[in-house]
Amino acid sequence: MEVILEKHGVKELKEALIAAALVGKLAFVLLKDGAQAEDAVALLAKMQDPAFKAKVMAGVQGVEMLDDEIQDLKLPELLEIAQVIPELLVILKG
Repeated sequence: MEVILEKHGVKELKEALIAAALVGKLAFVLLKDGAQAEDAVALLAKMQDPAFKAKVMAGVQGVEMLDDEIQDLKLPELLEIAQVIPELLVILKG
């Protein structure tokens, strides 16, 4: 009997991290003075930004694969994930 080991990449995990940083930063900025009606308007307006929307949607679309990706992590994949840290820092500082 042959055992086939399925290897998962980390594409969806990297996209999910970026999406979480973008949404988290936006929520922090919008809600820092408490929830306001204009926060919902600002959120809807931000979702009209094609670049923002594309990154958030990419992070959400592969969410069902994250468990498999995380369980399959090896050192090279961790190093690949580490490559998104500069982008995450730009998002969170910006």
